[in-house]
Amino acid sequence: MDHTQNLSVSTSCKTAAATTWLYSYNVRYSIFLITCMCVGLPLAGWALRVLRQHRENGGKASAFITALLLTDLLEMVLSPPMLAYLFSPVVERSWVAFVLFYSVKYCGAHLHQMVALEGAMARTGYLPPGYRKSWHIFSVFFCLIEGIFLLLCLYVYPLFSSPAFTLTWLVLAIIPLAVTCKLTVAPRVSPLSHNAGQRSSYPVLAIAAGSFFTLYGPFLAFVLAQALPPEGSVEKCQNGMLAAMTIIHPLVCLRLLADPLLCVQVVREFLLDEGPVETSSA
Repeated sequence: MDHTQNLSVSTSCKTAAATTWLYSYNVRYSIFLITCMCVGLPLAGWALRVLRQHRENGGKASAFITALLLTDLLEMVLSPPMLAYLFSPVVERSWVAFVLFYSVKYCGAHLHQMVALEGAMARTGYLPPGYRKSWHIFSVFFCLIEGIFLLLCLYVYPLFSSPAFTLTWLVLAIIPLAVTCKLTVAPRVSPLSHNAGQRSSYPVLAIAAGSFFTLYGPFLAFVLAQALPPEGSVEKCQNGMLAAMTIIHPLVCLRLLADPLLCVQVVREFLLDEGPVETSSA
């Protein structure tokens, strides 16, 4: 997760160009941060309100949805310190906010896909009421592991910035997306979910796949590319990294918009339909 770039060059002309690029990048990044923070906050509030209504209707709160929304709120809280870090990188107290700011994106990559998978399983009958308790225990344990990862990032930072760890994290995000795709395209609908239509699964898959291939996936792939040793010209590799960073780093901030939309879609079309079934069985 080393998002710093070595912009030192041998000539004063190149140094001036690098400084100009860095400042313009920080300005663009700050625009994305402020916009996503202002738009993402009401969206997160909307998602929490829908989740509360689901609870009031007799349904159980999803640990994955709750944890995903908490990571969004944490990122919005860390956005102002991140803005200070961009324009005042010498401030040492911003380092903790810097590490956490990027670590929550790691957790979001998994939680986002697990929310979509949970919704697809509930809709297609792979998550019947009898297995809800076991799934709830698993989801809570999974979220605790993600929370421990956040804390470890502050103490074992070099380990989590290694290529092997980043690649593993990327693969583990692809697996639930692949299962969600399978359940959506070729579901085996259970009799317990006879009132569930297959067509409703596609919006969730569209949000999950779109978020992964445009936001989370490129972000993790870029971090992995940064951790790998450069091939060929170091200057050419550095220029490619700078060009990619200009797009990928600001773009991943849009997760603050995609995450609440996915949570609302899952609660309204999947888990909310399962609430009355589970309540009556109890």
